[in-house]
Amino acid sequence: MGSIGESVNLLEYLRSRSQVDCDSLDVQVAKDLGPFVDCTSNQIDSCLELSLPHREELLKESVVLSRQLLKQYPGVKQEELAFEIAMVKMSMVIAPFITGLILIMSNPLLTSTLEIVKNAERALSVSSGGHILTQEAGITQLCCHLQPGFKTSRLCIKVASTWEGLQACRKLTAMGIKTLATTLFTMEQSILAAEVGCEYVSPFVHELQTVLDESHDDGGGNLDLCLEIQRYYQRNKFATRVKAAALVNVDEAKRLAGVAAVTVAPDLLRALADTEELASETARISIFEDQNAQTLKTVHERETFVNDERKYREAFARSNGGKGAQRTKEGQSMDDNARYQESRTSISSIESTPIEASRYKAFGMFAQSFRSSKTFTTFVVCVAIFTDILLQNLVVPVLPYALQQRVGLFRKEEIQKWNSILLASYGGALMFGSMLFGWIGDRIPGRRTPFVLGLIVLAASTLCFALGSSLPVLLIARLLEGLSTAIVSTLGMALLNDVVGPEHIGKAMGYTSMALSSGLLLGPVLGGVLYEYGGYFQVFYPAFGLIVVEGILRLMVIEAKSSRGSTAVVQEADSSGSLPPKLSGSGQDCSSPDGGIQEAPSIECYPETEPLLAKLVVPRSAVPTLLCSPRFLTAILGGFILMSIGCGFDAVLAPYIKDEFDMKSTHAATLFLALALPMFLAPIAGSLTDRYGARLPVASGFAVAIPSLVLLKLVTGSTSKPFLKLIVLLVFIGICLAFASSPLSVEASKVVLALENDTPGVFGRHGAYAQAFGLMNTTSAAGGLVGPLYTGFVRVHFGWGAMSLSLSAICSVMLALVVIFSGRKPRPRTVETTEGRTLVRNEVVS
Repeated sequence: MGSIGESVNLLEYLRSRSQVDCDSLDVQVAKDLGPFVDCTSNQIDSCLELSLPHREELLKESVVLSRQLLKQYPGVKQEELAFEIAMVKMSMVIAPFITGLILIMSNPLLTSTLEIVKNAERALSVSSGGHILTQEAGITQLCCHLQPGFKTSRLCIKVASTWEGLQACRKLTAMGIKTLATTLFTMEQSILAAEVGCEYVSPFVHELQTVLDESHDDGGGNLDLCLEIQRYYQRNKFATRVKAAALVNVDEAKRLAGVAAVTVAPDLLRALADTEELASETARISIFEDQNAQTLKTVHERETFVNDERKYREAFARSNGGKGAQRTKEGQSMDDNARYQESRTSISSIESTPIEASRYKAFGMFAQSFRSSKTFTTFVVCVAIFTDILLQNLVVPVLPYALQQRVGLFRKEEIQKWNSILLASYGGALMFGSMLFGWIGDRIPGRRTPFVLGLIVLAASTLCFALGSSLPVLLIARLLEGLSTAIVSTLGMALLNDVVGPEHIGKAMGYTSMALSSGLLLGPVLGGVLYEYGGYFQVFYPAFGLIVVEGILRLMVIEAKSSRGSTAVVQEADSSGSLPPKLSGSGQDCSSPDGGIQEAPSIECYPETEPLLAKLVVPRSAVPTLLCSPRFLTAILGGFILMSIGCGFDAVLAPYIKDEFDMKSTHAATLFLALALPMFLAPIAGSLTDRYGARLPVASGFAVAIPSLVLLKLVTGSTSKPFLKLIVLLVFIGICLAFASSPLSVEASKVVLALENDTPGVFGRHGAYAQAFGLMNTTSAAGGLVGPLYTGFVRVHFGWGAMSLSLSAICSVMLALVVIFSGRKPRPRTVETTEGRTLVRNEVVS
């Protein structure tokens, strides 16, 4: 590195401080930007590399050789073997241009603990199988077959940092095979990786979605984790080294200078090679510099997890408020599982058209990634909510005319009665459906299928409205509309929560609030205009068009495999609390009647995991458990009050301005617009929720509403410029609705997360998110029914001023409850030890 005041090339500077590895199988990168120590790869990069024209011969050779070797690898499909051969061949090509290890990723689809045990037995008998342990042994054999004399000591297998994967690393280390623990986001994973003897750990600076999609924001790089792990290893004399991964910019590379090793993608390598800076300025910003490292005050005490699966899973589930487990799960499902399946499938057709097939599958890989991404899922759920609310409100201005012209009601009293019944039936169906579909949603393995089927309910409702000419048909249509909204607002929101995760759910729900407001605003206007200028049937033309578009979008969604519910190891007991028969007793009976191994979730036939069988969790009923939480009750009460206020103004605002100021319907429309437009600020409130927790935005919203409602009392017939004052005050009340509504929904989901982190398995294997959203929707729907009745009754009997003051008092009580019970941002709790060090305990702060 240059002296003070001299310029230094950033790539050379990084090499002077850390081992720099090539994160690519492209030989030209190694030639142009080397020298490199190690070379890393994975299935995604390998598939993309195989799609290049100059890899055509290598692909053909791999397919031919896989057919010849297939009998040596029973249980392995030819396309899988062909892909592994191609990966090894590419690694062999680049090997002469690096000085250290060749790192090859294991099959990321392999996750079952018991199958790893069975394969380990076969691997120890020098037979090959198709799971993690035998696959790595198979890769070793492939290297020796493809290049006789190849030193297997140069081979290192990358394994996902799950409990099962790291236990596989333990066996591989005993077999003399080097391993690297990848997809790593927590200290708990790094501690276990060191205990099982991994050569390297690869803490990911960013989520994989951020690496693959520049527009994705994961809240900033996790650079400090690399420093924490390296300091822990040095302090506790572990030989495992830190190899930082998933960097996205030059600044992060400079800050990581000093880490044991760093693997860098080609684009970032080129950016570093093309940049020069002052040596003094560059060295100063590294987090590994002594003066900077001292700012990391937390010190992790030495822990051991290797022989205690339950302890590890519970600690991992709680780590950083559950973020580490969520990111690991997303990394496996997004970057490896679905895409690796695609890349394996592409090999099956490579013999006939290798280049075209691999390019097509490479494109399909990215398409599948997009379809399972947070962005696309958020978009689809928002479109679903917009469509549902738009169609629900599309018929509102048409209903009185439909009752008269199609049903044949002519008396005003009859029209008013059935119009009210039809509108109220929607709320009743929504309340019932929210509880029903919430219950169903937490008892089935996936959200996508019922979410798609919900569109059929909406289509049936719209068809009944379009063709119906009797009261029973219109009533059925309205009930189906309520059920459709219940499906979207429970299963759709639960799907969104599963995909987006707790880190970004606030912002995502902010967008859903925008979609809901857009549907509320446009529905009545569009319905009225189409009926006025087109006729009754023309009202439903855009409705069916939207249903077709939304059907395509819902079918496109790919629901990533997720560990809904607890991420900790849990074996469910029956209602009496007794153990399942196969697992009772000593805990060592893992045999099936035919002498094979009986599958059981997350329980291994190892003596060290026997204590797990005596510590089982009996899942509790979600609804009573949630309703016993003051924090959850505060969230649903807040939703009830907000909906009561919003719908309450729907009932009294237009009559009040007509009676008090003799204003026209256009004035009423403008005032409703003033109340609704601030809802477009909901994503800002959601972002604040993700950053600071729900307490800040919700309390701010109610704090704004209290004086606004008090001042609303003063807007009477004797007030100057009443219309302008009403607009201003209603805008502030709308801000309250925008800043409090979506954070309260987030708060409901965070209560489920907190309860599961506190008692892993409390809600069983599928969790309770759908039921939490169901309860939230039920109370909100109740608010929609109670609000108009309350505001109408108070205004008629006690006046406008009493109504606004009573609403202000209700908001004051709600503000106090929010401050007392609502949750803040999850944060680590530090505990001073007897040695004066700080022990980190991550927990969800309630």
